[in-house]
Amino acid sequence: MKSVFVATSLSLALVSVAVVSDARAADDEAFMACFESVAPEGMVGAPILTLKATVATMPEKMAMGMAMVVNASARTNMEAKVAGPWFDMATMSSSSIRWDFAGEKISGSLVAPSWGAPGEVQYKVDDGKMVSQRANVCN
Repeated sequence: MKSVFVATSLSLALVSVAVVSDARAADDEAFMACFESVAPEGMVGAPILTLKATVATMPEKMAMGMAMVVNASARTNMEAKVAGPWFDMATMSSSSIRWDFAGEKISGSLVAPSWGAPGEVQYKVDDGKMVSQRANVCN
């Protein structure tokens, strides 16, 4: 009888540990990322895009967050919720990520070596012209 009680207690303890481990793994499947575009040198008043997103790795590779565009020359600001899938890309000599994002007034893509490295962003606001800019990591 004593051995049955010990065995049952041990199996319950193992189940508890497994549940805690699964919960901790779920927390590790998402992280925050922030990118801010850089106006080309000599282009005073060029639009600046800031992307702040929560990036999920499981069960799907999705990122969602906010896109803010400040256009000093046009004296307009825009803010929209954005979301979209992200992809790992690799060649024989390098690897990178691509995030295709879209929202109510904006769509575009971000390409970078990783979520924590500078990259390039292409986007358009409303049905305007496509803008291509360097994107630095921000806080």
